Amino acid sequence: MDGPDDVVAAAIDDAFPGRSVGAVSDSGPSWNDATRTVRVEFADGDAAFVKAAADGEDGRIATERAVIDYVDRHCEVAVPTVLASRAAGATPYLATAPMDGANFHRP
Repeated sequence: MDGPDDVVAAAIDDAFPGRSVGAVSDSGPSWNDATRTVRVEFADGDAAFVKAAADGEDGRIATERAVIDYVDRHCEVAVPTVLASRAAGATPYLATAPMDGANFHRP
């Protein structure tokens, strides 16, 4: 990915106002063409993953946020830290911190 598309760029700007982005790259395969997920590397060395609803449909983002919150409270399973989210508006998105451990999308 050379740069974020408009939907992803809007989500990054909303989630991280004023942060300088060093690079945006694909995060791996997606089972849902209606969302775009990218890895964002900030100029200061921090990173995040941002999933944006490319079609503006907020249900998937709201559901994913609810599942993360539920699993975090009720299960002994590691979940990503939610850095920012917006389930309503022109660009619904979910931004999470990277997790330690194996990446199952890459060998």
